[in-house]
Amino acid sequence: VIPKQNSLVAMTSSEFSKTDLIWIESAFNGKDFDNAYKTAKNLAFDKDWDRSLLLSTYIMTKIPGHADTEILIGRIHAWKADYETAEKLLLKAIDKYPVYDDAYAAMFDVYFWADTPGKAIELAELVNKNGVRSQELIQKIERAKIQFKKSKNGQVVSLAK
Repeated sequence: VIPKQNSLVAMTSSEFSKTDLIWIESAFNGKDFDNAYKTAKNLAFDKDWDRSLLLSTYIMTKIPGHADTEILIGRIHAWKADYETAEKLLLKAIDKYPVYDDAYAAMFDVYFWADTPGKAIELAELVNKNGVRSQELIQKIERAKIQFKKSKNGQVVSLAK
């Protein structure tokens, strides 16, 4: 059991409205949290971010250590251009799961979209320190290096359009 203070979501299921719970139960369709996560992910990919966050938050109240859901919540905030919240959530996920590459991949995307390649270079150091390896991370680190090199006098020239 993960202490509440270590969870990214500090809610209890009693804090959802009746309308929210009815929708959650219809979207959840059983007790399979992996399927609920897939539903939340599909909603997010369809840019139905509010419903995805609602379902993800519910998942986190039941399974506070569901790493993929934690990362999805961070990604959703990034997609909504709330980079500060995304960074906070994803760094917490990286701290909790230091060898899980998906949290790093999401964080690299946040730094790319937020035009903060210096932070991405620092993150690359942490990736190396923690011994995390994947082709996706290699590509994102290379992208960060290119973006960093294209920065001018500390002011980043955005590659993201």
